[in-house]
Amino acid sequence: MQLRSCTASGAALTWYTQPPKYGGGLWLRNNVNTECLNGLYPSGNAALDVCYDLPTGEMPGRHWVLRTGPFQCEAEGTTLCVRPEQPIYGLMDTWQQHEITYSGTTYSNMLNFLRWGTLNSQGANSKSDGFEFGWESRYSSSPREENAYWLEFDAGSYEYHNLSSMPGGSGADGRLHTYMVVPGENSQHELYFDFNPVASTTKTESVRIGESGGGLFAETVEAATFPASFEHRMQLFDGNNVWRRPWVTEASTNEVYPCNAPRNAPATGGPNTPPRCLNASMVPKAGSTPSAVDYFAISKPSATTLATVGLTKRNIGADRIYNGVDQRALANCMAVDPNRCIRDVPGLADCVKAHKACNITNQHPLEHRKKGVPLISKQQALKLARQAVTVSGVTPHVAARVRVVSAEEYARAAGLPDLRKLNRNLIVVSGNEPVRAFLGRDVGRYAGYDLAFSESTGSLLHACLGPACPAIS
Repeated sequence: MQLRSCTASGAALTWYTQPPKYGGGLWLRNNVNTECLNGLYPSGNAALDVCYDLPTGEMPGRHWVLRTGPFQCEAEGTTLCVRPEQPIYGLMDTWQQHEITYSGTTYSNMLNFLRWGTLNSQGANSKSDGFEFGWESRYSSSPREENAYWLEFDAGSYEYHNLSSMPGGSGADGRLHTYMVVPGENSQHELYFDFNPVASTTKTESVRIGESGGGLFAETVEAATFPASFEHRMQLFDGNNVWRRPWVTEASTNEVYPCNAPRNAPATGGPNTPPRCLNASMVPKAGSTPSAVDYFAISKPSATTLATVGLTKRNIGADRIYNGVDQRALANCMAVDPNRCIRDVPGLADCVKAHKACNITNQHPLEHRKKGVPLISKQQALKLARQAVTVSGVTPHVAARVRVVSAEEYARAAGLPDLRKLNRNLIVVSGNEPVRAFLGRDVGRYAGYDLAFSESTGSLLHACLGPACPAIS
């Protein structure tokens, strides 16, 4: 098969297809210089766009990705990207957190996330920063971990925070969860999980938000199975204090492992065929003006449409009001459509504005360590650290320092008051080597790391990468 430009002629303007090394896709290469197909369409149209260098062993030649909107969504994972056409100061995303099951013993990591960067008060992007808020599922040969999390980074440090101790923050059971970002004090953002405050950022340029996105990062996607699609329902908070859906004109997608399509960067290692692929679809909201995105659906070919799993019955009196919020109305709203709660539940918007805890419908006792189960050892913590971070060097982690500290001591040194509530010991693993990846994801280069694991469960509770991290004695 040969592709030819309709507006010009000559060998330099024709392209040919060639099966790539792994099969299941196509190379689109120029007949003269083997460069990729690019630039045939004007900016603003969905087109074959942006070329990526192939992995080592597949050169020369390049792959392509499909641009689905007015700009190229250069995001990690299968993502709905939003570049707002007006100033935006807050975000909200809601999805049903299905239980993810894994096959085999290969380390796997899957994240459903809401991600954003910030601009300065003049609307310019003057520094490198990034923020993420969502749910993670990690698995190796041991039982998987399921919990809410958030992270932030800039040029000086990269910090990860486990939110499993928050109400509803652990154990995927098919419930709807809401992740909200609102303007806070000192030009920072306040983060709300199911309408309860969980953290404040520290690295924003201002509360104005630049590009944002919601989606799924999947490592070893072929090992994971989930029963229905994840449907990300994003909302933006504008300067008029109004929540709205992203407009279609300000949205594009990045689709990694698109099923039965040619392989595209950064996906490598095999064809995009089941079970190593994902389906993704940006669904418009019916009747909206201007045309808006209702949700972004991500599924595997075996997934089927399931009804939303409702909340279990809770002992909430009909007249129970907490911090001004009607808890029965909130419970009903959370079970059906959390996107409407901030508007429809009496007292909720005022509660969030006052930065108070607003939701007691999801309170449940945390799973404590069973009696008789041994604490993890320092050697086990070091093994977990090797899984969590990839470092440079001939003998990685050989000089790592491992010690046991109390949660209170660590919380005081790291400035994390919530960790003091744990009343347990942590095992801290530290090193000075440059970090190349964290939990399977490329993070650039940060010199040094501190990882704090729960001594009772082995869960990673906090991580800090980079020279700006506080010293942990």
